[in-house]
Amino acid sequence: MAYEPRRGDSSSSTGTVAFTAKLNISDSYPKHCGVLKFATVLVNEGGGYSPDTGVFTCPMDGFYHFTVHVSVYGRGQCGIHKNGEKVVSLYHTTLPDKC
Repeated sequence: MAYEPRRGDSSSSTGTVAFTAKLNISDSYPKHCGVLKFATVLVNEGGGYSPDTGVFTCPMDGFYHFTVHVSVYGRGQCGIHKNGEKVVSLYHTTLPDKC
């Protein structure tokens, strides 16, 4: 598969793809089965992350590493999907302390 730069794609000159995005306290969270859209984009080198859809699309072939930090109150779950298939699941529940 050949890499063809998209309009506005800067990765062709640097070869770097990276993004950092976060939720703001005022952002609305999906109630059930929704995509988290990180509206505050701090870095989007290569243009792979879309804050409008919440989806990262790899702009070139390569190895991609994702680091996620999640905080919840009570219980919650989320996952990372690749091409519609869940590859990572995160789940938290508050259980009574039995010590």
